Amino acid sequence: MLPFLHGWPKEKTSMTPLFDAMHEAGFVSAYVQDDCHSSLAPKHSNIAHHTPNQAWCIAQKEWGYWDGSEDTRCIGDRPSNAHAFEYIQRFLDTYKDNARYVFAHLGDGHEVSGTVIRSVDLSLHTFLQETLKKQRKHSNTIILISSDHGMRYGGWRRSASGFLEHKLPPLFIIMPRQMQTNAPAIYAALRHNTKLLITKLDLHMTLKHLLRWPLQPLETKQQAVGVSLLMPLSYDRT
Repeated sequence: MLPFLHGWPKEKTSMTPLFDAMHEAGFVSAYVQDDCHSSLAPKHSNIAHHTPNQAWCIAQKEWGYWDGSEDTRCIGDRPSNAHAFEYIQRFLDTYKDNARYVFAHLGDGHEVSGTVIRSVDLSLHTFLQETLKKQRKHSNTIILISSDHGMRYGGWRRSASGFLEHKLPPLFIIMPRQMQTNAPAIYAALRHNTKLLITKLDLHMTLKHLLRWPLQPLETKQQAVGVSLLMPLSYDRT
């Protein structure tokens, strides 16, 4: 997920990290990761305003929670992801009068059996239902649900289907319904781009574009590798 957070594929460039860009635009931020470290936040990036990762460190020390377990990943009688989504909801409610940015990385899919991730279904459903219900009348919330890769464990990955799934993880973007009328160009561009291959670098530039809409992101074409999805992409991009 580093390209999404920082806008670069391998080497550090002059791109502004996403958290920094959000802070400069006046957003309150949270970084949620359901393990005892913060591997996706390199030292050169500013830390989010809220990082509750220590809660998982306490769970690991006191109750033996381990984010790499192939069995249940519970804290108490609830999946760890339920606690993560509950924290995010409380964060959104606490700062309801502020611009808010949350990045959450849940590792339930990082195990061989491919079954632990099922525990996310109810937590994610509840979170989306509550969040969208609260935003129904005056929605300005955008939700991105994605993965950094598809299934990469076991022999199935060596098949043609497994290879493609590993390289083509899912992406869902939930936009405010009012944008269909208030910003039809964005809506049309997103629909157009659903038929194209995109990268996490494009998602990085998309969020930066939203910060300045209808102006363009501050990064120049020489600095940026990704392209904003708020504009229709070329069918022959490589």
